[in-house]
Amino acid sequence: MSISLSSAKSRSAKSATDQLRKVAAAVYATEFTRFRVFGKFRNIDEALGLFRQICSVEKTAGVEDGRNCSRFAIYKEDEMTMALENYPSVNGDVEPKAAQFRAADLLQATGQRFACVSVSLQSSATCMEAIVVHVYQCFPTPQSAVRFARQVAATLLAPTALSIVPLFEWIALAELERFDARNNDLEQELERRGGSESTWKARKDAIKKSVVHKMANI
Repeated sequence: MSISLSSAKSRSAKSATDQLRKVAAAVYATEFTRFRVFGKFRNIDEALGLFRQICSVEKTAGVEDGRNCSRFAIYKEDEMTMALENYPSVNGDVEPKAAQFRAADLLQATGQRFACVSVSLQSSATCMEAIVVHVYQCFPTPQSAVRFARQVAATLLAPTALSIVPLFEWIALAELERFDARNNDLEQELERRGGSESTWKARKDAIKKSVVHKMANI
């Protein structure tokens, strides 16, 4: 599920933040409460290719702790151009084990770890059409992402507050303020997310194992 919330572009960043806080505080079964960002792509084929990779890993659509792994969206120029759904494939009565797509599952390694995004809400959080996550750029380090966010904010191009989020990680709307690019504790928050559960640590470990395996076969 990659989603977000939006106020009109003419509204202030503070107003958008207030809306996000209200939505996060009033949770219903059908409301979106968190989102994931998977990256910024040059064309739709790249996005669909990654979606197929995700479906091969996340084989259950069950909701666990607010994480609905079945619904996805592709945005272009702040408009949702495609809504996707991952339908689980179950053989017999055996339920597939719930799994989350991790950086280690990527077919090709990438140095991009963080995304500079704006999250906005147009009305309610009950439908994907009301939610917009604009991905400005992806970066290898939080420092480079923060520098970019400050440059964008200085040009007044950002309609809402900008956030720096780790790719592939679930971000709860109630915790979105922690990822505000203006947050002085942002690096600590990203470091906390980069602990043992980090998908990027898993990717790094997988690359190390691959290198060791290749050297052993030389």
